Amino acid sequence: MGRSIEPIDPTSYPPPCFASEFGLSDQLGRCARELLTTGRERGQFSGKSPVGLAAASIRTGEPVTQRAIAAVSDITEVMIRNRYGELLELAKDRGEN
Repeated sequence: MGRSIEPIDPTSYPPPCFASEFGLSDQLGRCARELLTTGRERGQFSGKSPVGLAAASIRTGEPVTQRAIAAVSDITEVMIRNRYGELLELAKDRGEN
């Protein structure tokens, strides 16, 4: 057949959509998108749920509980916690706090 299926990009689930549920800043959406783009470019998200990554990315900049994010995104708290940890490591590698 000669066709290949590209993995879904986590930035296609924009954090601003999730962030708007909590009244969070536009700046958070931009930072989250940059972090997700960097991770994708480095190949760190292969095989990971793009929705889970997008949902976890809003925890990187604002005080929102994983329970609240899980309810809005329909992703488990465990997945959000795991992806959040990975995103924090990525942010550290990029020199962010």
